[in-house]
Amino acid sequence: MEQNWGACVPRRHTLRVPFHAVSGQNERLSLSIDRRAGGIQFVASWAMSPIKARRTVLIVEDALTVRNMLEDFFTMYGYDVLMASSPETAFKRLKESHAVLDAMVLDIALDDNRSGLEVLELMRLDDRFADLTVVVLTGLPNLDAKSLDLIKRNRAHLLFKQEGYERVFGKLDTIIKPLRKPNTDELPNLGITA
Repeated sequence: MEQNWGACVPRRHTLRVPFHAVSGQNERLSLSIDRRAGGIQFVASWAMSPIKARRTVLIVEDALTVRNMLEDFFTMYGYDVLMASSPETAFKRLKESHAVLDAMVLDIALDDNRSGLEVLELMRLDDRFADLTVVVLTGLPNLDAKSLDLIKRNRAHLLFKQEGYERVFGKLDTIIKPLRKPNTDELPNLGITA
């Protein structure tokens, strides 16, 4: 019976399966079936990379055009993008993210006359988001001293939309590092045989 089963297996077949584990690590599994003159040999390999499989950014912006441009920018660099147009939705996305966000881009003047700075201030009270990289992106030409102090106190970067999107994207690129590509080197052989 083994000979019949072995006869239907090609001479050498390798299956590589990338998967994202709960640990947030980029893990890869390889299973080889090698049919040779002495029987069938199974070889399993496993590798884990220290980088996360994907990074996630939350964009809090009421203007659909700006939201879409930011989404395109971050998607181009391999980020998963969550979006919100109001403080309520932003808080909901923060709660749903289970603190696995890598960055947040936050507009100040939102549609419902509430400030994105309110989101910044309340978000920093949650220990899970204490070190989250935040970029405040505003179209307001002048900010009062109170707003500037709040941004500085909450360790956020400040960018103005009036600088033009090429410049804004250039600065975003330096603030939020693009996702590095995972190492695609050959997987190590763990030597599991059957």
